[in-house]
Amino acid sequence: MADRILEVIESPTSHKRLVIVQREDGRYSFRMQGRTDDEHNGPGKFVWPDGYREEAGWQPPGPYLGIYDSPETAKWEAMGKVDWVILTQSRN
Repeated sequence: MADRILEVIESPTSHKRLVIVQREDGRYSFRMQGRTDDEHNGPGKFVWPDGYREEAGWQPPGPYLGIYDSPETAKWEAMGKVDWVILTQSRN
């Protein structure tokens, strides 16, 4: 089983995004992704070892940035660690 994506928060510049996930072990985390100019093999044609399907214009996600007991805790931690996340969330 791969990570289950619960929420995606895109940066104000749309060059980065943060992905809140439920891990295989049932715990939660967040991961960062960056934009890329090449589309690799096209969306959905390649699956990374951790189960993420390739999406056009996005690099594979980075490592887990903490392990948490709930998706809410993962999001709050992300808001404290990634400077643009709180700006993005305050506009919603």
